[in-house]
Amino acid sequence: MLDVLLLFSSICTAVVVGAPERITGYRGERVDIRCSYESGYESNSKYFCKGECNYGNKNIMVKSGSPAKDERFSLTDNTTTRVFTVTITDLRTEDEGQYWCAVERAYTTDVYSEIVLLVKLNKNTTEVSTISPSSKTPSSFSPTELNPQSGQFLCLSLFMTLISSILCF
Repeated sequence: MLDVLLLFSSICTAVVVGAPERITGYRGERVDIRCSYESGYESNSKYFCKGECNYGNKNIMVKSGSPAKDERFSLTDNTTTRVFTVTITDLRTEDEGQYWCAVERAYTTDVYSEIVLLVKLNKNTTEVSTISPSSKTPSSFSPTELNPQSGQFLCLSLFMTLISSILCF
């Protein structure tokens, strides 16, 4: 039972806030997504995740130091500028969707920046975007963003309901 409580508390340690960054790429072209991160995380692993990307359910497309799930995805990390770049070549319509730039942290929640990739018809230019660092955590409660107050209240309410259920049995 303690494992369930620890898992639940780790999911609720942060809340998704702010709007996702929107990036437009063009079918058949390449898109470079630059993800900046805070000082102190230079040696941490970085990864690029598609979909919800929450605890235990990570669809990691590419991770630093590992081969990509799809060879069209690559990740390079410039620790001097504290920016890692994810490149997607031969962009396809099925690449469209929600992604997360993430910095892995030991013993705590990873640091996430949300992006939404839009794929449009061919254009002869390359889109380059930089994603700002933040302490976002993908939400498994709703596909929409939560403001900090409602997210914390929801998390607290769910946690209290779980505790009540455990104590009543």
